Amino acid sequence: MRFLALFYLVCFPLILNAQYGYEPNHKNVKLSGWDKSKEFKKEDVKAVNVEFLIDKYQNKTVTPVYVSKEFREFSYKNFYRDQNLKRIIKDKSYKGLRSHASNGSGGTMVLYKPQNNYRLLFGKRFVVKGIKLIINKRHLANTDDTNYVFTLVSDEFGEIYYEYNSKFESDVEIELF
Repeated sequence: MRFLALFYLVCFPLILNAQYGYEPNHKNVKLSGWDKSKEFKKEDVKAVNVEFLIDKYQNKTVTPVYVSKEFREFSYKNFYRDQNLKRIIKDKSYKGLRSHASNGSGGTMVLYKPQNNYRLLFGKRFVVKGIKLIINKRHLANTDDTNYVFTLVSDEFGEIYYEYNSKFESDVEIELF
């Protein structure tokens, strides 16, 4: 107990003094936040207008785009079961222990938890019933790119929601059927 008290008595003033003299290493007065970056002025950044989206997709049949096998893990993460974009759609049919061998010999058994919804959503048909601006999520509404929610309807899934960030024109994960 005495050792701990002595430790605090000696180290605490040292820590305070070390923090007191802190000065940042940079002297650049031109530093600014992410909103001033040149990223949004690049040639490949083309913001999509909501009228364009409505004209192209509203009341039309769409299907999720084809994604090659090596990129499927990172796709189809913007499909949700609720309008607040809290309950992501998950493919629960292919989880559990799976063989890690390609020759069929059993090999190592691995607990497989799928990270994408490709098997669940690819090839399904949806009708776009609505497209609206996301205004109820503060962290999305305050960015300088615009985010939209597509309301998709099908017999199999009912009503689901697709979140689309309009920063890049080519990032739409659905296409006309």
